[in-house]
Amino acid sequence: EPTPRLWSLLGDLHFMRKDYAESYEAYRQSAAMDTTSGRPLLMMGYCAIQLEKNEDAISALERAVEYPDERGKANQLLLALKQLTGEQ
Repeated sequence: EPTPRLWSLLGDLHFMRKDYAESYEAYRQSAAMDTTSGRPLLMMGYCAIQLEKNEDAISALERAVEYPDERGKANQLLLALKQLTGEQ
């Protein structure tokens, strides 16, 4: 039976293979099943950046900022992404 951890591991496998679309979907499933971890949201942001889906990346990263363990990296990525896209 699928679990948040299983979806996250699947996302990691796809990410290592640079299959960012499949990875994004696996992390999305993980995030939907477990709201206690911000890592799937952070990883969704990374994947969306690779897929050049900036709005999806910003959305995921803004949610990841809410988690203390992910806040620093998510803020760094948000700042860089917003500078690249000219958003404030």
